[in-house]
Amino acid sequence: MADFTTVTGALQQYAKLVPQRPAFIFHDCHGGRQVLTYELIYRLGGRWAAVLKASGLGRGHFILNTLPNSPERAVCETGLLMSGAFSVNGQCQLADGSDILHGLQKSQAMAIVIDPDFHNIPWNALRTCLQLIGQNDVACEKLPSLRKVFFIRRNEKGSDDDFLSHLENLDDWFYDDEITADDICTVFTTSGSTGFSKLVVKTHGDIVRTAKKMETVNYVSPESLKRFSIALFGWVGGYLGYTFVAADTRVLFDFRTGIPDDMAELIYRTIQEEKCDWKLKKLLLAGQPITQQIVKAASAISDKVVVGYGGTDSGEISFFDVDDPNKYNDFDCGTPASWAEVKIVDIEDEGDIGKLTADGHLIVEGRGSDAISRGVYIFYPGWLETRIRRCPGVVDVAVVGVPDPGVGEELCACLLLESDDITVQSLQEFVEKDIVTSINDPLSPRPRFYLKFDSFPLTRTDKTFRRFIRDEATVRLSKQG
Repeated sequence: MADFTTVTGALQQYAKLVPQRPAFIFHDCHGGRQVLTYELIYRLGGRWAAVLKASGLGRGHFILNTLPNSPERAVCETGLLMSGAFSVNGQCQLADGSDILHGLQKSQAMAIVIDPDFHNIPWNALRTCLQLIGQNDVACEKLPSLRKVFFIRRNEKGSDDDFLSHLENLDDWFYDDEITADDICTVFTTSGSTGFSKLVVKTHGDIVRTAKKMETVNYVSPESLKRFSIALFGWVGGYLGYTFVAADTRVLFDFRTGIPDDMAELIYRTIQEEKCDWKLKKLLLAGQPITQQIVKAASAISDKVVVGYGGTDSGEISFFDVDDPNKYNDFDCGTPASWAEVKIVDIEDEGDIGKLTADGHLIVEGRGSDAISRGVYIFYPGWLETRIRRCPGVVDVAVVGVPDPGVGEELCACLLLESDDITVQSLQEFVEKDIVTSINDPLSPRPRFYLKFDSFPLTRTDKTFRRFIRDEATVRLSKQG
């Protein structure tokens, strides 16, 4: 791999050295396939950067991007990079769009990128408080830093209302060649105890160092390494900058066409169409406590399994190459990296729960306090419980995590109700209408289970005894099959 210090520098070189190599191959629910080569995404990204520059945006400006994984998102992210602006992941999971408003306020973003035709929750949340002035200019008393809104639409190819076609017809092009390794590259979102995502800043140097740890192929290789991914661009595990540094090809889904009913079938079909080896070269497991059962399942489809710990907030703390899945011990994350200092402290109500073994291996068993680990996402139930208590007939609620073999834990709402006449179905309908944007979203913060309780046990300090409630919920759900 060439010795690049910035993501944009890598992209610039690869657009010249391997211009026709696919950077991204998008598949969709309807059998469609769209390829963005290194030359094409560099050219379109530069034209989008010119649009941003003409709008007074660029170096030092935060721009919230709400687009789903799609060719449009890839080009938008690339243009933001090339302009010198900082992309903030615009995550919208709450039905009222309050998480989008929080992201804009927290980041002091000067602009937002949005597709009002596809996923209108963010726009519906904003339109009531924004005053449109012309095509892109806005004014908002609640968001004094917000100055621009860019509508990124997909329409008939070749039409001026189609974002990518519009860029193809532009002449202006821009690239900020003064970007350094210390400049901010992007802002990821990760779990937050209030229900709103925390914002985690990453520099170009951070992204380059992480990409180089992935042991990617050299750009002079006649065949690029194909990486299949369903991770989101705005999340640490799916950021497109890694691809630009590695000069590989990422195969992924165009979520602009919707979420498939059968994700497994689409994954299988995509791998077949791209002629990928069915058995992967390497599979990284992270983001949740890893058991031997998970490692064995992963080894069936991959030559090499690696368990990792650390991510968005702190970077990679440890990795463990699993040689024999049958000898893997649950939750083993290997030995800490040379640069990391790991200390086990006695704090019961926050952080991860773990220990160091006699031979120096880090064992991470899960989250402390009330946090619920569902797949790669951490849910804090306090804000969710506050929303559920708004439902008529709910006296109290405790949202706990119950074991799930696939994602670690699922959310279960344990309820105290005013009367037996209140049905679980009515509660579920209220929650899913009030809180979530899509019940099909795997990261949706909605409970998957609802259980009625007669009372909640209390601790010696008169707090709800969550551990007892969680254990009781686990037993009751296991009996239900």
